[in-house]
Amino acid sequence: MIPELIEAFDDSFQSLGFLDRKMVHDHQLWHKVCSYFVINPQKGILFHERSPHKTKAGLIGSDSAGGHLSQGKNIQDELSEELGLSTPLNFLGTGILNIPQNKEIIFLYTTVTNQEDFVIDSNEMLDIFWLDYITALKFFQKTILEFEVFYIKSQTKKTLTIDSFVEKNPDWYLNILWNLRD
Repeated sequence: MIPELIEAFDDSFQSLGFLDRKMVHDHQLWHKVCSYFVINPQKGILFHERSPHKTKAGLIGSDSAGGHLSQGKNIQDELSEELGLSTPLNFLGTGILNIPQNKEIIFLYTTVTNQEDFVIDSNEMLDIFWLDYITALKFFQKTILEFEVFYIKSQTKKTLTIDSFVEKNPDWYLNILWNLRD
């Protein structure tokens, strides 16, 4: 298998060049990732449940799509690979995830679509679901502790809690929701 090369950075954010992704994670180096939030004006925000094949956080909810900015890829590639979307992207801003096992510089993007049928990469995602803006806001503000979603691919319902989401602080999601409010 050919190693995935991603640009790594030291704690001063000086580039260390393109290194093997596993090595970057094993040595807890800073690296760039993209996080996408797909918006449907009638349905809300698209989230996904990560594939059980993922080495970290399998079967956990996350953004609409996302991934490492690998050498030779552009920002549109990850969204196209994971959901089959080629809609225009809007840059929302950057974020930082600095937890013991991961140091990410996150580039946040949104896109708007009325698309109903998504091509899901099963190596990345198990399923996807829409979450209306108000429910998402109440959930990440912790005014509701759980909610029910309908998975699009499997056509099943599931109740989710904060433990159902990737280990980002709920305030991270609230910042994104604040920027999506218009």
